[in-house]
Amino acid sequence: EKVYQALKMGILSMNIKPREALFIGDLADFYQISRTPVREALISLEKEGWVKIDGRRGARVIIPSPKSVMEMVEVYAVLEAHTAKRAAEVLQPEDIQQLQEILVRAEKEIINKDETAYHIIGDKFHRHIHYLVGNQYIRGMVEELDEQVVRFRQLLLNKGYAPMEISAKQHREILNAIENRHGQRAFDLMYKHTL
Repeated sequence: EKVYQALKMGILSMNIKPREALFIGDLADFYQISRTPVREALISLEKEGWVKIDGRRGARVIIPSPKSVMEMVEVYAVLEAHTAKRAAEVLQPEDIQQLQEILVRAEKEIINKDETAYHIIGDKFHRHIHYLVGNQYIRGMVEELDEQVVRFRQLLLNKGYAPMEISAKQHREILNAIENRHGQRAFDLMYKHTL
């Protein structure tokens, strides 16, 4: 688990570069462990789409094609949009209030000009909608895709997060649609926002 987490963080932070080779023996020596946990970590990373096992020697960090990234982003956007639509159907006034409070905190970070803090809180807005809607399967899929979508957008499409002001406006529009029980509008706004 330690090796898996370390390698995944290295890939996400770009300390381990796309196409970089990861040799089982070298990793085992570096972490001072046997080859088995290294092999298991690489298998887990391959299942999540981060590396491609390269024979018995190790693995290579993958970089998917732009087409694959767009397909992944599209699935991600559909899941996010569906959850927004469901939120418009099921959320109660106290749930809306919780989401309002998250957006107020995010908007304070715009005033503070703290883009990192803004995006952390903005991500919380999305996660909290998933939590409130309560579909654990969609939430799990979105969490799996989230890290890859952000990394691959930056890597291949030179597109990370939207500017804070645009993102905040879109969040407000999404929440307004949810609050007013306009499910299809919530779907459309969230889909556009996450693409």
